[in-house]
Amino acid sequence: YTTATNIFFANTKGYTIGVTGSKGKSTPASLLYAILKESGRNVHLVGKIGNPMLTALGEERSSDTVYVIELSSYQLDDIEYSPKISLIVNLFPEHMDYHGGVEPYWKAKERIVAHATGDDYLVYNPVIPRLVHLAKTTKAKAVPFVTELPFDDTLISLLGRHNKDNVRAAVTAANILSVSPETITKAVAGFRALPHRLEYVGTYRSISFYDDAISTTPESAICAIEAFPSVGAILLGGKDRGYDFSRLGELIAKRRIPTVVLFPDSGESIYRAITNASYAPENLLRTDKMEEAVVFAYRHAPKDSVC
Repeated sequence: YTTATNIFFANTKGYTIGVTGSKGKSTPASLLYAILKESGRNVHLVGKIGNPMLTALGEERSSDTVYVIELSSYQLDDIEYSPKISLIVNLFPEHMDYHGGVEPYWKAKERIVAHATGDDYLVYNPVIPRLVHLAKTTKAKAVPFVTELPFDDTLISLLGRHNKDNVRAAVTAANILSVSPETITKAVAGFRALPHRLEYVGTYRSISFYDDAISTTPESAICAIEAFPSVGAILLGGKDRGYDFSRLGELIAKRRIPTVVLFPDSGESIYRAITNASYAPENLLRTDKMEEAVVFAYRHAPKDSVC
């Protein structure tokens, strides 16, 4: 058997940049695409976001085509090729119900450089020990995220510390491809948050609503909370994948978020994590109806806070 991913890599003549990570792959992949497009490259965004790889392969007309490819652990689990540039944004437990544990999941992610050579690159987040170890063992040239950006942080419209890492990741890959600082700066200045990723919905009676529905792990929810000085309400829950919610519960307690709405199936596990942190939200709702959740959050969130 084979896969669409392997068929693509076996047959493309283009330059491939693979982007993976436990969360936040789409933002650096889309930003890198925007930077390369601004530079005048013949670039395509494919994989989990953008067009299907085989559609792009069928339309390939030139070897100067550059592909920015978002790759999931499912696609990497049996990949037989490595991109020219492999970019790993972050790494924490995810999709354990599919992979059967943390170790098989991490090994799937690391397979992005399993077939790399000395002519290839690994761009990695140097604050993650597992990625530092991978950087020391891979055959690819290992390049940590840049620490200095060619522009002031205030130019970045994306919220949260994690998005600063996403920008550094994209800029590091762009530097490898010799994109000018001026081009990078222009592309970053025009880039906006993707749908469902801390996406601003609107402000109503001094309560600002953000859609972060793509946060399907405790770690990404923590990043979202930390992006704001005052969170007045939060909606949590969804499919129970067996996560440890203790750090999320501790943060909700530490920040004393007054209004919490919990959905099945993981709502009860999150509730236990909050109570284990010795905190009881002033306003708590268990529901499976989004309209009821929004009305409750709107009614109880303090003015000048974020929901």
